[in-house]
Amino acid sequence: MDDFIEIVFDWIGENENVLSGMVAIAVLIGLVVTGVRWFTQRSQTASKKRPAVPEIELNEPVLDQKIRYCRTSDGFRIAYAVLGEGTPIVRSLGWYTHLEVEWSSPLGRSFWLRLSRNHQLIRYDGRGMGLSESTTEFSAENRLKDLEAVVDAAGLDQFALLGTSEGSRTALRYVAKHPERVSHLILYGALVKNAEKTDHDQIKLEKMYLSMVEAGWDKESHRKMFADLFLGLSASTEEINYFVEMQRSSASQEVATAYIRSLAEREQGFEVAGQIRVPTLILHPKDDQIVPFQNSLDLAAEIPGARLKPLDGDCHWLLLKSARSEEYINTIEAFLRDD
Repeated sequence: MDDFIEIVFDWIGENENVLSGMVAIAVLIGLVVTGVRWFTQRSQTASKKRPAVPEIELNEPVLDQKIRYCRTSDGFRIAYAVLGEGTPIVRSLGWYTHLEVEWSSPLGRSFWLRLSRNHQLIRYDGRGMGLSESTTEFSAENRLKDLEAVVDAAGLDQFALLGTSEGSRTALRYVAKHPERVSHLILYGALVKNAEKTDHDQIKLEKMYLSMVEAGWDKESHRKMFADLFLGLSASTEEINYFVEMQRSSASQEVATAYIRSLAEREQGFEVAGQIRVPTLILHPKDDQIVPFQNSLDLAAEIPGARLKPLDGDCHWLLLKSARSEEYINTIEAFLRDD
């Protein structure tokens, strides 16, 4: 624990030029939360350990996910997985994905099984991530090509598109370019902001993330700080361990650094939001520590007829806990039925 505190304060000292206001608070929140968890775990007995989130109970045998490959228009090999039957839902998420790791974890598998109860769910690893072909060349156009290749390879005429975090940017661009292919658009924790607005604290926070990845992507202490920021204050030990493993397996430090750098593009998808004419649902935790809730407020006002569903909590990543994920999934189900 002492070593971890020393690492964090050394890092803050070396990067004080990019730390101020909410940025310093975000770093210290990660430190405090990690320390509290450490002392709590030391005081617990084996019989009082937090139980793992139970896997979904199904009345019929669970089939394994089917992993397939396709090629983009510029020749990259992309891995995608198909699960379940029914109305198709395609997940757009570029970072922190690895189809096999997601499936091998009880937490991840349970979440995706629940989402696929009434749907054919298609997930994919974007170029450079997980099982897809490695690269350090990323751009908005390349991410769009990855999604287009998967949709065409899966033979989908029309589908619901689920964009999570920075995957929302790709989702918005896809709908603007192929409006006839998307029946519903669902965005969660959208890392999409109005380029005309300048949030200096958020800019400094983004620089801090990049610096942390460049300096210590392969260090356990840095991964746990990312976990605290992405998962929020109430994450379980199982969720933290799962997130840390997803970071480790999804991309190397070189790839992760290149990917984050590519997200600094000025055009983030907001510029096409006014063109969206499909039913749109926007979900966002009100206390999200990574992406301000204000981003989704602005986005909902820009997309004609969009519905905004504020969620309690501060988890920017997947809502893995059963009760929270059920609210998330049930809201999506109701949205698809209503429209």
